[in-house]
Amino acid sequence: MAFTALFYVQLQRIFKLSFLLQLDLKALGEKVESIAREAEDLASRFPEGQEHLGEQRDEVVSSWRRLQEKASSKKSNLTQSEDLQKFLNDFRDLL
Repeated sequence: MAFTALFYVQLQRIFKLSFLLQLDLKALGEKVESIAREAEDLASRFPEGQEHLGEQRDEVVSSWRRLQEKASSKKSNLTQSEDLQKFLNDFRDLL
């Protein structure tokens, strides 16, 4: 009984950290969008560097998308853990 209560408290702490991470990711996303726009602007002003700037922009955007996918997957796993914990608590209460 104490283990499940402790686990639930830890899970709630992780949820709070996850929420803070989502806020950080939102700010980071705005920065990535700004960088992508700046790269496009520079590419239009400096045609000789257009290919290199495009590659760098694509790398940043691609890395950003992978990070978002990983964060989404972790959030999904966390939600599933919370659902399992709630189920186990309800099950324990029925016994």
